[in-house]
Amino acid sequence: MSQEEQDVLVGKTAREYKEANEKISRLKVKAFSLGRVLHGLGVTLAQYPELLSFDEESMDAIYDMRSNFSMKDAKEASPENIQNLCREIRQAIAERDRLAQELQSLGYGA
Repeated sequence: MSQEEQDVLVGKTAREYKEANEKISRLKVKAFSLGRVLHGLGVTLAQYPELLSFDEESMDAIYDMRSNFSMKDAKEASPENIQNLCREIRQAIAERDRLAQELQSLGYGA
């Protein structure tokens, strides 16, 4: 492989490595957001189920301190979506690690 070809390969691999890190960050932000929804929902359901409402549903005034959740957020936090998100994070980490090894084999640290 010529030096020019190796330089192109290193550049492409470094770009893909950076993109993989950015993807992992985006997915972890999404996981954090879903975790916050689940935590809030779980705490409210466990301690004050009478205060739980979805999408600003009307409730008696005695429940002024209600905890309102979006049905869209609740649906996003379905077990299937969480499972898929976790799988996607693991795949992105594996890809990033593969790219890091490839960079190291080319003589560059990641």
